[in-house]
Amino acid sequence: MTERRGRSVGELLVEWERNFQVAEGLFDSPTGAVLIAEIVSHEHDIRTALGRPGERDGVAVRAALTRPLQELDKRLRARHLPALRITLEHGDRVVGEGEPAGGLRTSSFELLRVLGGRRDDEQVRALDWDTDPGPWLPVLSSFGRRETALVE
Repeated sequence: MTERRGRSVGELLVEWERNFQVAEGLFDSPTGAVLIAEIVSHEHDIRTALGRPGERDGVAVRAALTRPLQELDKRLRARHLPALRITLEHGDRVVGEGEPAGGLRTSSFELLRVLGGRRDDEQVRALDWDTDPGPWLPVLSSFGRRETALVE
């Protein structure tokens, strides 16, 4: 931001620490999972824009999936769509109610980007599905999907 342009790195770190102390309690609140998802998703947006990919298989990406997966589960149940088994590098998760009618095998990073609306239909369909993903496509992201492919 322009108001920080002339400040030293030391001054910026002091401001960062002060703001972190104010916000730290939020991470233990119900809002915490939302904050983590937002921070990690937007970090990767910035990294993509700069052409500097970051760690995609770490605990931060896995933690960032908590709230988006809860929201996906709610959307499937609200629309009475079939359950979906999602297989990630650290295990399986079933979203929706009942026996899964299909499965998706992908990485935590790719799932985070899909759930966050960072993939277009073609990219989502190209993932490792064991059935036609059609029933789930309209609800995978609460923000909709991109019109064009985002290559990261």
